[in-house]
Amino acid sequence: MEVITDTKGVQKEEKIIDMSFPKLLYMKLEVLPNLTSFGTGNLIEFPSLKELHIEHCSNLKTFFCKSFYPETEGDPKEEAALENYLVDINPLFDEKVAFPSLEKMVLLHLDNLQLIWHNQKLHVESCCKLKVLRVEFCEKLLTIVPSNTQGCLTFHNLESLKVKNCSSLKSLFPVSIAIGLMQLKELWINSCELEKIVSEEVVNGAPTFLFPQLTDVHLENLCELKCFYPRLHAIEWPMLKSLGVYECKIKSYASEFPSFQAIDWEGQPASFSLEKTGFRNIEFVKHSEFPTIKENIWNDGLPVGLFRSLKWLVLDEVYDMSCAFPFHDLRNLETLEVRNYHSLEDLFDIKGKTIKNSKEEILGFNNLKSLKVHSCSSLRYIFTPAIILGLDQLQEIEVKNCALIEEIITKDEGKEGAIDKIFIPHLNSIVLELLPDLTNFYSGTNYLECPSLKSITIANCPKMETFVFSDLKTDHFDHNAPLFNEKVAFPSLEKMVLLHLDNLQLIWHNHKLHVESFCKLKVVRIEFCEKLLTIVPSSTQGRLTFHNLESLKVNNCWSLKSLFPVSIAIGLLQLKELSINSCGLGKIVSEEEVNGPPTFLFPQLTNIHLENLRELKCFYPQLHTIEWPMLRSLDVYKCRKIKVYAAEFPGFPAKDEERLLTLFFVRKGHTKFGSGWYRCLCLQIAIPPH
Repeated sequence: MEVITDTKGVQKEEKIIDMSFPKLLYMKLEVLPNLTSFGTGNLIEFPSLKELHIEHCSNLKTFFCKSFYPETEGDPKEEAALENYLVDINPLFDEKVAFPSLEKMVLLHLDNLQLIWHNQKLHVESCCKLKVLRVEFCEKLLTIVPSNTQGCLTFHNLESLKVKNCSSLKSLFPVSIAIGLMQLKELWINSCELEKIVSEEVVNGAPTFLFPQLTDVHLENLCELKCFYPRLHAIEWPMLKSLGVYECKIKSYASEFPSFQAIDWEGQPASFSLEKTGFRNIEFVKHSEFPTIKENIWNDGLPVGLFRSLKWLVLDEVYDMSCAFPFHDLRNLETLEVRNYHSLEDLFDIKGKTIKNSKEEILGFNNLKSLKVHSCSSLRYIFTPAIILGLDQLQEIEVKNCALIEEIITKDEGKEGAIDKIFIPHLNSIVLELLPDLTNFYSGTNYLECPSLKSITIANCPKMETFVFSDLKTDHFDHNAPLFNEKVAFPSLEKMVLLHLDNLQLIWHNHKLHVESFCKLKVVRIEFCEKLLTIVPSSTQGRLTFHNLESLKVNNCWSLKSLFPVSIAIGLLQLKELSINSCGLGKIVSEEEVNGPPTFLFPQLTNIHLENLRELKCFYPQLHTIEWPMLRSLDVYKCRKIKVYAAEFPGFPAKDEERLLTLFFVRKGHTKFGSGWYRCLCLQIAIPPH
């Protein structure tokens, strides 16, 4: 298809015609590789059209054309010649196309598009109501709006402008357009070659770019961008909340607007000057390539209260700074992310500060809720007890890929006696990953209580053995200190993930446990803990229960002998799925002293998956009953030493090895077990022959 409306067959004197689509509200032209135009004629009108999409039309240059448009080839090299060059280019829309009601336009993958609008040939009021403009992968596009449109084109209603992968783009629009963007709310520019956002025009004095509604600015991979506007100017965006700048070589900070000449590229101003009013309401800042703002943060060089509304600050990319993060007036900061600071040795600086009421007053971080630290290879710890106690709104701690971190909360020599316990009231998530030297979360002697903690993930921490430091001698552990002992209180924990903990042998101790800790656990996932002996040891004396556990998955724990004792197994009333893969256990439930044969009731259990359990012989090695009325799927693979089914519960002595090889005993006429068994929708048993 080459055209949408064709005048073939129309008499010569009638070929210059007007077209109108009075009721058309939405139009999309997509994947039309041979389309060169919508049609040919004198005028085409879409008085009601609200939304226009043109996508993957690689040959489209003009929307509505006349046969006498000149063809222009070549790539302009000189900036001075660009304006004259644009005069001769066929634009996508000119004075023959009228979109007086258009609110949204999307242009994607138009390989031959060089201009969207002409600077002189424009239909009056066309596109004047445009609110959303998105332009992507238009490789030959030179600008969004050319200079000298003589007021024929305005964007007073534009709210969103997103431009991506337009490698020939030199600028977005001229001064005359930029000063009229009063409704602009978001500006996104990604992977373009533009050197400036606003191009020069003849203006009287230094322009002021006022963006009263702008809340989000996102600039990414703009390797040629040097400035916002290359002449003296002012920018005001009182509502700005998010500024993200990635992989750009521009400056981002200046205390004032300096005077400068447009030709002085090296001495030009920062793209965004942090003057007195411009950033007062900003909520998000991320700077990847801006050393100046980072220097000012560390050297107290920012105006007082400049970021008083900042909620999310991301400091990333390599930056040679070994001193700690200082205290600024960031009282509303909720999220702090620090990444790739390889020289940073201390995250927070409290030198010269005194402890008040056994708790450090963290000036500027009173509302911090989330802290993420990634790839800071010189850090050895994150908090002192005084600092963590001052962050009483903290909800999330995430530390990843820090090669030298030994502890998250370090002990405070000589001051721990003044602190009863480490209490973090609102913390709900802990993630510790790829920390090869981590041995403890907290290395002090105080108790750690996190009453709101819901989720904990510890992965690839090969040296970690205990969450809170324990001295085997003073704490009187038999052989090995558990990961969690009575010094750890997580009464609201619902999800626990432990992966690749090479030294972990015990998760909980059978005697030393905090009352009601872990009682709300719903999901437990344990993988590649090669030295782990059991999930729960015997004789916990009722201190540890899993009445809310719904999912248990254990994978590649070859030292595992069993999962849990009878006292735990009979309380798993909410368990829905059980998956055990590639472990060395010989039984699932271990023996304890009980009165008579136990009944294991799993009223919610629907899925059981057992795979590559080379030593597994039975579910429980003594006389027992199992009930699982909701069972839907039973998968058993590569478990060579077990039988899956027996017709009766025989009485048997422990030495009767042949009968111990039965995994699940089924008593004849046992209706509760039988109903669950018969309702099992997926039964897969694959036990290779010996």
